[in-house]
Amino acid sequence: MGVSLVHAQSDFDAAVKLAFSYDPEILVERYIRGMEVQVGILGERALGAIEIVPKDVFYSYKAKYEQGMSDHFFPARIPKDVYTRTLDADCSLTARWVPGIQPVDFIIDNDGVPYILEVNTLPGMTATSLLPEIAQGAGIRSRPGGADPETGDCSMISDCRLRIFQSAIRNSQSAMDL
Repeated sequence: MGVSLVHAQSDFDAAVKLAFSYDPEILVERYIRGMEVQVGILGERALGAIEIVPKDVFYSYKAKYEQGMSDHFFPARIPKDVYTRTLDADCSLTARWVPGIQPVDFIIDNDGVPYILEVNTLPGMTATSLLPEIAQGAGIRSRPGGADPETGDCSMISDCRLRIFQSAIRNSQSAMDL
């Protein structure tokens, strides 16, 4: 999808050209080496953090949306203080400005500093979505038997869906009170 990791200045022009082949506007940012982590937020509560280990060079589109292209570890295998700091950063940002349910993507650098990459305000609930895995790891019940053993699909998390609707109703009532 037009993403390139540039390790040498001589590769920069080719990466920019590739990016412009996808869109007339591009984003160039510094690469942060570290661990991919996603935190799930439901209402004002951080459900937990899941570690993502892509089988690709980075957590690419393919690694994100094709089954089996990444491994997940819940809770994320990071020191407790880093885990807590990541959840705290996530909650303080999203609970106030982006209410509801959302996954927030982080890179935890080699010094244990969490960097927010993206707040997904419209999460999917597909077979490769991490939010259902996080919810399940946090004790939110799934359908009997958990994920579908054939596909790994956790999209039928009934208790999670109920909590999403309850959160949406609370948020809409809060907005009407303003």
